[in-house]
Amino acid sequence: AYGSQASGNCLSSLPQIPSAPSGSPPGVGSPGSQVAGLPAQTPPTTRPPVSLTSEAGIIINSEPFIGMQNALDSAKDDIDNKLFLYQTPAFQWIPSSVYRYDDFKESLYVMATEGVAGKKFYIGDSNVENGHVYGLVNIAAFLAQSMKETIQYDACDENSWDLVGGKYPLSNACGQLGQSYQDYHCSPEEAHMECPVDPNMSITGVTHAKWYGAPGPMFCGPKTNDQPFSGFWDHLYECNKGWANPPESCSDYEGQKAGRYDQSMTYANTAGRTDVEGCCWWGRGVIQTSGVCNFGKLNYYLGAGAKKEGRTSKYPELDFCKDPEVICASSEYKELKWIAGEFYWMESVQSYNEGGWDYTTELRKFVDGGMIGTGFIDGVSGIVNRGCHNPPCGTGSVDGGWVRAQNFRKVLDALFDGSPPQVGSSPSGSPPGSPADSGPSMGPGASGKWYPDYNAQWALGKCVNEAPIPGGRPSYDTGVECCQKAYGSQASGNCLSSLPQIPSAPSGSPPGVGSPGSQVAGLPAQTPPTTRPPVSLTSEAGIIINSEPFIGMQNALDSAKDDIDNKLFLYQTPAFQWIPSSVYRYDDFKESLYVMATEGVAGKKFYIGDSNVENGHVYGLVNIAAFLAQSMKETIQYDACDENSWDLVGGKYPLSNACGQLGQSYQDYHCSPEEAHMECPVDPNMSITGVTHAKWYGAPGPMFCGPKTNDQPFSGFWDHLYECNKGWANPPESCSDYEGQKAGRYDQSMTYANTELTW
Repeated sequence: AYGSQASGNCLSSLPQIPSAPSGSPPGVGSPGSQVAGLPAQTPPTTRPPVSLTSEAGIIINSEPFIGMQNALDSAKDDIDNKLFLYQTPAFQWIPSSVYRYDDFKESLYVMATEGVAGKKFYIGDSNVENGHVYGLVNIAAFLAQSMKETIQYDACDENSWDLVGGKYPLSNACGQLGQSYQDYHCSPEEAHMECPVDPNMSITGVTHAKWYGAPGPMFCGPKTNDQPFSGFWDHLYECNKGWANPPESCSDYEGQKAGRYDQSMTYANTAGRTDVEGCCWWGRGVIQTSGVCNFGKLNYYLGAGAKKEGRTSKYPELDFCKDPEVICASSEYKELKWIAGEFYWMESVQSYNEGGWDYTTELRKFVDGGMIGTGFIDGVSGIVNRGCHNPPCGTGSVDGGWVRAQNFRKVLDALFDGSPPQVGSSPSGSPPGSPADSGPSMGPGASGKWYPDYNAQWALGKCVNEAPIPGGRPSYDTGVECCQKAYGSQASGNCLSSLPQIPSAPSGSPPGVGSPGSQVAGLPAQTPPTTRPPVSLTSEAGIIINSEPFIGMQNALDSAKDDIDNKLFLYQTPAFQWIPSSVYRYDDFKESLYVMATEGVAGKKFYIGDSNVENGHVYGLVNIAAFLAQSMKETIQYDACDENSWDLVGGKYPLSNACGQLGQSYQDYHCSPEEAHMECPVDPNMSITGVTHAKWYGAPGPMFCGPKTNDQPFSGFWDHLYECNKGWANPPESCSDYEGQKAGRYDQSMTYANTELTW
């Protein structure tokens, strides 16, 4: 009846669960206790039988394991179709072909029951009711990092991404950004575990990047008399030449569109390496396990290394030292790509305890505090990406910190469906955040200060003024100030709407409906910035800016300003990083809303909500959300104000794309007859150059228009393949058509038509 219940409340509420031992806090069951009425959990039939009294048997029949499995299974579809996504070269997000739920689930079974070197993947606490919630948050933190590190690229093998002098050295397989993976040795006490470097080993990866011209998979192999060095990947080479004699096609990997391996000359990576001998230790798996030590430990504990010494292991026939690629290539053990990352997690994250920041302690504090804020996941991201919980710590700031935090929230939402079960019990016996211990009060117990109730569900959070004020809570003079400071980015608006000072509904109104045009009590009348001319309060604009919809809208937007600028108005760089847009910023957007909501165009105004109902501004905010959703897709993600030149014709970008793309002619988009007097005349002498353009390697410069001349009676094309940075040439040549240009040039040497044949 409740098979997909993410909260697990049905199972946890069964009365057959053993009662707490004497002296235990309320709600605490016996360690390792099993839910009565639930058949003993047994592994799939493909696994050997497990004794119920063995360590593995006790684990898989514990509340944390059962609760974890139930929650994950109920979220399976969301995990596969909403979390495990990768971004295609066309910027679409689709389910990963490499990382799937079933493999992940199998890996968790292995690492939670067997583990490595006495360490196991943390799945929760058997000593408290719903202790599996701790484990699910550990899983969410792990997946948040995995989604950022590899899943979004659909990569198991490390991609070659370190561009050196405009090319990708094949010796990137040895290490990128100056690293040398084969020199990542174990500590002296673990040196016996590491893999030996075999100069004769030959391996080719199975995954790689997928963009136009992306480097093929990494490979390693011995130097030979015929090939004593390694070259580079030429991502600009056009390999599909069906017109050539003989025809040429791209054949280095499936789906290749451009590029080729070039072994004609020695080409060093950042560390100066010019061969790939013994370089078989690049990153693999969901958090890119690399180096001879890490692969050696996997082999020592889980693979053939254990068998060789007479110890039992999960994969006795797999030698991770002789074939590290089995992690990505195995069709029989697809869970290995996850296990490699979970091994790292157990070694480096779960055991992290530095500078007063202990991972397990911080995880518990995050859960017990209602899963509020990003402090916990930000610390975890620092550990994974920079080696410490409080970067920069010598290596720079976290790469994609906000993306990792956003991923974390997405996973939590999928696992808990917005309502995590309460772990343990509060002193009063009621879950924190329940009606028993939160809610506004204007009675005798009211305090003169307002403070946030810290409801476990952010959307239901509100400010209250009950006495006494709990220790450690910030307090404010008014409920409005409390809501703005503590729940400023709350999309539901529950905090402000729950304040008791808001006027009650008139007789006969539906529940929740306030007086027409009512204003939130304690909120000053909204006035425009001093840079605008004064507005009469009785004018149309004055009435609008002092209405509840306008004030509510502005307050909600202002409280979300940082999130809008740093989490919504983002564009994707050529390196697939999402960073704040330089073109679209909150302050400009806010000013535009003021203009279009108060003045508008042709008698039409931007809809900001309904003054006839309480909290009618919510309608306006949804209108804004719909508008921004489209804007983020159309232009913000490209950091573009001017239209980019993107219509590729015969392998080139016509300069006449400025006239129209895909067969359009913008100067012929005329008004209807009744509005014909409004349209702009076409001035053949007008000369304008755009200010924004695409930013990828070789991207076309900004569009421009201008009159034909005797010297230039036609327009040419943009050559995106031209290498303009030639510091070695005599005289030297550099890219100068636009700031930050890496390649390409305007070519006006020949007539080149756009799709419409407009010259």
